[in-house]
Amino acid sequence: MKISQLDILEYGQLKQLSLNFDTSFQTIAGNNETGKSTIRQLITDILFGFPKINKYAPNNATEYGGQLYIQNGDENYKISRYKIAGLKIQVNNNGILVNNPDKFLDDLIKPFDRESFENIFSLSHENLATASLLKSSQLEELILKIGAMNSDKFQNLESIFEKQASTILKNKNGKSEVNLLLEHHKTLVKELKEKQNEFLGFVNERKKLDEINAQLEVLNLNERKKNEQINTLSNLVKLLPNYNRLNELKKEPLFIKEISDDDRKEVEAIQLRLEAGKSQTQYQISTDDIKMFDNYSSHKEELDNLRGNLNFVSDKFVQLSNLEKQKDEINNNPAIVQLDGQKRIKKRFIAQLVLFGLAIAAIVYPFFMAKNLLLPGAASAGVLILWTIILNFIRTKNDDSPLFQNIESIDQRIQLTQNELGNILKPVSEILSYLPDQGKIYTSKVVTDLYRYFSKIDSIQRDNNNTSSTSEEISKNIEQQKIIFDKYDVPDYEHFNNIIQNNNKVTNVLNEINQLETIITPDVRSQISANGGIDGIEERLSQIKLTSRQREIDDLEKIRFNLSTQLASIASNNILLQLEQKIENSKSNILSKLTNYYSYHFAGEWINTALKKITEDRLPKIIDDTNKYFSKLTNNKYNKIIFSDGKVLVSGEKQHMMSMQQLSK
Repeated sequence: MKISQLDILEYGQLKQLSLNFDTSFQTIAGNNETGKSTIRQLITDILFGFPKINKYAPNNATEYGGQLYIQNGDENYKISRYKIAGLKIQVNNNGILVNNPDKFLDDLIKPFDRESFENIFSLSHENLATASLLKSSQLEELILKIGAMNSDKFQNLESIFEKQASTILKNKNGKSEVNLLLEHHKTLVKELKEKQNEFLGFVNERKKLDEINAQLEVLNLNERKKNEQINTLSNLVKLLPNYNRLNELKKEPLFIKEISDDDRKEVEAIQLRLEAGKSQTQYQISTDDIKMFDNYSSHKEELDNLRGNLNFVSDKFVQLSNLEKQKDEINNNPAIVQLDGQKRIKKRFIAQLVLFGLAIAAIVYPFFMAKNLLLPGAASAGVLILWTIILNFIRTKNDDSPLFQNIESIDQRIQLTQNELGNILKPVSEILSYLPDQGKIYTSKVVTDLYRYFSKIDSIQRDNNNTSSTSEEISKNIEQQKIIFDKYDVPDYEHFNNIIQNNNKVTNVLNEINQLETIITPDVRSQISANGGIDGIEERLSQIKLTSRQREIDDLEKIRFNLSTQLASIASNNILLQLEQKIENSKSNILSKLTNYYSYHFAGEWINTALKKITEDRLPKIIDDTNKYFSKLTNNKYNKIIFSDGKVLVSGEKQHMMSMQQLSK
């Protein structure tokens, strides 16, 4: 903490004054009664508060005080303390008021109080003059106070310790506390001896019991050590499987081929895409479908034209079906059935039979009877002409009926429709083998079959296109994988995956080794080695178990129990036990008093010695610094302060000496 500036509102004889200080060392010089001590006092009062009785308070002034500017590290503070109604103290940090300024100042000035601050950081000739009048013990106490921070508190503590120590040895009615306790102890011991004679047997048994207790203590101690060894070795035996496993793992050659996480993830992603692509290409177009599509491709133009006319074909089949229904209705008419059945058929049949016989006779007879073949030929021709005329006459006569004319019109339309269908469905002959009802071309079902056929063709074509697209994507993914495989010098995914699996295996082994090494620590290894290894531990464990003295301990415990029972019976009145307890309590009290005495005494001596040591180390530097500051204060006219024969003198540059009182004047 460094003081850089002091602004005085009014204090003592000073008023409306601002002083800037050197932050390392500042000399304040002036004639008597010019305000040197007032400045010193105001700095102290701003830091620690105004005293209740303040000789520096201006007469007839309702407001007085000032502001102190300090630097503490990198922070600048302005501490304002005025004697004004409603305002005690403010601490400002770069324009921001500090909360709880009193606590802030306590922390800032700690560990100094007002007295230690004045003794260490400001010194007037009055202090020096006062020092010359002190006794040697008082001067030593003053020097000790200056020699260490808060040393006065330690001096007070040392005085308290010495008082408490002297109280312990202080006489009360001519005897100290310790002496009184010693006399009481002697009385108790004497009484105990008298009672022991009465209970001699009790004492002997008690000694025996004490011996047994001592033996048991030794045996139990040894047994505990053995049990600790057994526990240690048993724990090592439990760890042996881990120890063996760790040794086996460390024998295995461990090698990891570094593969970046990005490359591994990319290869796995590509592999998933490849497997997905292969699953999409699992569907294979059958040989029959290929033949069917090839057949379609060979007649594509005609078949595509047929596909475009399927609706027309369907309409034609509907038209053909309607014509056939009309024909059936006419044929089912009773008039046409009667005519055709009774007359028309008989006449035509008889006429045809007669004419046929005549024609045969006309043809055959001339060959057997005539020599000139021209006549038979003419006769035959004439018969045939006659046959035709007669048949035509018979048909024309009977077909003049409107019903027969309508039937012939329907037949013609049926024939025409069938011809049109035949022309349109001509390409069907190329694909008959791929239709369900082969040969039934002129039925309406062929339209449904053709729709199914063309749908099948479309499906085959889509599958073929999809397969080609998937194959291209698979090839691209394989190329991407190959770039990464070449980077790590592996031929395919199987080898790459083997490296990954090996790396994972090695990583798992290393993790297992790390886990085992947290169990099989170097300390555990050294214990296993120190105990002869695996075989040595088990053998030593068996040997220690064989050397157990637990049976001997159990026997002594039984004896001790019996003795304790007997002693309890003898000492049922508890007189000896009570006396022994009183003696033990007396010993404890004496030891406690002596311990307290020496604690207080040595603590006080230690504090006094420590303060003297600190002061002896610091006093030369304090005196040297005092001489330097005093030399600056007097502008190098006086350069040394001398303590001599109860006086304080100053020495000048010409070795001239004069008293502080003379210098002050």
